[in-house]
Amino acid sequence: MKPADGKTYLTVTYRRRTDAPSLIYEIQTTADLVTWTTSGADIEPVSVQPAGNNLKIVKVRIQPPFGSLGTPVKFVRVRVRTQ
Repeated sequence: MKPADGKTYLTVTYRRRTDAPSLIYEIQTTADLVTWTTSGADIEPVSVQPAGNNLKIVKVRIQPPFGSLGTPVKFVRVRVRTQ
């Protein structure tokens, strides 16, 4: 994704149910595929769009952008759990 700043970011797009308030959606990141964090410090919301059928399309981007000096390898997943 190249926003107005001209940089390329890793983005995650997922569907979120609006008719299931007990579902919690967490974006998790890791550099080693072992220790996952949900701190949110490196996650920036981009958009939330209605998709019909009790769904929303959520898009987030992961900081820092690709190509930044010292940027570590980063993996991302969406974890869905019940409250």
